[in-house]
Amino acid sequence: MTASLNLAPLSLIKPSAPASLLGGDEQVIQAFSEVPASDHDRVYYHLWESTGKKIFPDYGKHAFHGTSGQQATQAQKLAAIHLYKIEKEFAQLSKESQGKLYGHLWKIHGSKPGVPNYGKDAFHGTNGRSSTLEERLTAVKLVQAELDSVRFLGKSERQIQAEFDAITTYSKSIDYEKHTALSREKGKDRCTYSFPYDKTVVPLSKGRFINASYIFSGRQIHSQFPRKAITEEHFEMLYEQGVSVAHMLPQVGYEGRDDAERSFLYVPDKAGEIHTYGNMVVKCLKKEQIKDCPLILRKIEFGLKDKPARVLHHLQTIGWVDNEVPAIETAKKASQLKMKIQEAQPGPSNLHCMAGVGRTPTQGIIDELYEAVWSGATVDIAAVAKSQRDPETGRTPHQLNLRQYSFLYECLEDVRREGAQTQQEIVDCFTSGRDKRALELFNEAPQSWRHRVFGAVYKVMGSPSKVPHNYGELAFYDRDGHTIPSAKKAEALLATQ
Repeated sequence: MTASLNLAPLSLIKPSAPASLLGGDEQVIQAFSEVPASDHDRVYYHLWESTGKKIFPDYGKHAFHGTSGQQATQAQKLAAIHLYKIEKEFAQLSKESQGKLYGHLWKIHGSKPGVPNYGKDAFHGTNGRSSTLEERLTAVKLVQAELDSVRFLGKSERQIQAEFDAITTYSKSIDYEKHTALSREKGKDRCTYSFPYDKTVVPLSKGRFINASYIFSGRQIHSQFPRKAITEEHFEMLYEQGVSVAHMLPQVGYEGRDDAERSFLYVPDKAGEIHTYGNMVVKCLKKEQIKDCPLILRKIEFGLKDKPARVLHHLQTIGWVDNEVPAIETAKKASQLKMKIQEAQPGPSNLHCMAGVGRTPTQGIIDELYEAVWSGATVDIAAVAKSQRDPETGRTPHQLNLRQYSFLYECLEDVRREGAQTQQEIVDCFTSGRDKRALELFNEAPQSWRHRVFGAVYKVMGSPSKVPHNYGELAFYDRDGHTIPSAKKAEALLATQ
């Protein structure tokens, strides 16, 4: 739930009746009437504490009077109500925003013993000291400013939370059982709360189904981690659908659980190792640990015993914990590797975590939008995330959590920044005659952007005979074998920005 944090100053807590007809405690009574009866105890508690534990409510008609008859002041009563409101709003913040508020309180308290204890009374220090109303208001204002500041792709954190809330509301309107009648095939599902929609479920030969979904018009296939009993069928899907790269997102051993079923690594681990699943033979040809990144890339050969073998690249992310997010560089590198693989070996990608609804769409959306964002295009992340839950185009209504949704913006903002910097560096290199370095950077860029540059070169050269020679290392040579002038290359690049 998104917190509004729309807390008025104490002076603005007004009753609905005309001020001239009210006096003293009537303003308090009006403010207190807005507090649900189930929460009255929290207001009483704040009054008791803020008065130095001297005025303890009697919980009767005069609840704001102490049991000794001592009367709290109007300011003390209003402060207690306001403290309750802050506490209520705080509970509605995301865990990330709560952590930020704790950090601000820690700084405001000015000493380590005064940090919050993260418990029921999170605004109390570990030394028992309660933060004051002024300290809490200051911390809330700081969090408000952070929530409203533009951070990623022109969106504030509050806007991102609001988008996620709207998508969640949409998900609740979906008749999940109605849209998954065909795909609830007994024994095929690892997680029985995650059934793929009938419209996008991936079929197997002979009228069978597997817990996998066509995503982004079939450019990706999202699935569950294959159980041992259906590993052969999982490879059948990869074979029949012509998948060129599969991306395994969960940790082998599944976050440390001692469970042979969950710990199962379904691909051969080392070069030369062979696994056999029924009539499916799977052999590892090569294993590579990606430098300075928790990614392993294996080249696999697999196929039925009576059919030609296919080549599959299997990418594995190490250390991505369920419900969390990876390092931005890890997610970006994974997308880059898969793009290069699919350039050389066209075909859809397969992504899976355990249920295929958290880590899988997180990485999948980054993969899908990477090229567009890198090139500087405007993308609608909310619409893409919503499409993942749509019965016509998605997988299930249970997709991503708020932290993972926010990560899409964080990661793709970094992709956008990197794309802009790289494009400028290529222009600078061509302008200064460092063509070799420019071509190195150019050939690492996303394919769709390179094609845009080739189109721009065609226009800049102004002659059909001067179009790029090809789309590889000789892209900046014309058909006659003459190099295109560096100034023209830079001009074409600038035209794409």
